[in-house]
Amino acid sequence: MLLVSLVSYLAVNPAAHEFFHQDAAHESHTCVVTAFAAGEGLFEAPVVVVRPEPRVVAPLVWAAPRLAPSAPAGLLPPGCGPPARA
Repeated sequence: MLLVSLVSYLAVNPAAHEFFHQDAAHESHTCVVTAFAAGEGLFEAPVVVVRPEPRVVAPLVWAAPRLAPSAPAGLLPPGCGPPARA
């Protein structure tokens, strides 16, 4: 914010601009102050190239654990309950 304020001040005050640049009064002088005064933003997004790194991925062998254990031998099948009481 201070930099923008300084550039704005130098754009409207030629004497202060000449303090930084001795040739500020010349027609061919170009700097950030003259570009800012002309309305140039001087912003351009940098080109960022992301190169993937080669990595070796080992094959993953995974077996799911058995979720339901086998039923014990003494249980009745589903749908059959214990004998009715008399």
